[in-house]
Amino acid sequence: MIILEGADNSGKSTLGKKLAKKFHLPLVHSSRPKGNLLPLEILSHSNNQLKPSKTIQDRVYAISEYVYGHVIRGKTDLGAHHAIALEDLYSRDHLIIYCRPNLKTILKNVGREQMEGVIDNHPELVNEYDELMVDIGRYSNNKVVRYDYELDPINYVYERVADHLSKLYSQESSIHFLTRIKHA
Repeated sequence: MIILEGADNSGKSTLGKKLAKKFHLPLVHSSRPKGNLLPLEILSHSNNQLKPSKTIQDRVYAISEYVYGHVIRGKTDLGAHHAIALEDLYSRDHLIIYCRPNLKTILKNVGREQMEGVIDNHPELVNEYDELMVDIGRYSNNKVVRYDYELDPINYVYERVADHLSKLYSQESSIHFLTRIKHA
């Protein structure tokens, strides 16, 4: 799985479309759980998003809810279960592309509708993302690649995605080969 993360107006959707076209992978936009769910039900939603798949995921709940929940509402919908959601994320080996142009670009918000509280708290959201992405890169099995669409050539991201997919396909081939030998 390839996860695109970053604050609103950081280029995730545009990058997601380019990656989906280049690598022939579905682009999945993260969704908030529907209805009045208990934190354990929301945790299940978060865990389901992180299951390995051949997709490009535009945000995952374990990351985005952590950032937006803390900054905008002072808590996450997962409550005390958010640590479990992050632990699940940290145990994975997904490629996370952190879309992070300069703060001035992110704060433009030209003609974009935003969730309540985003514009007023946009600098804090970016800071929270910066801190969390450093933490994920340092302490998890995931690989975090920072991408600034204004400075970094798109080929920089294409190469990282190709390397990640190559590793995944190699692991799948090894598992398939070992399974055939075991059942022969």
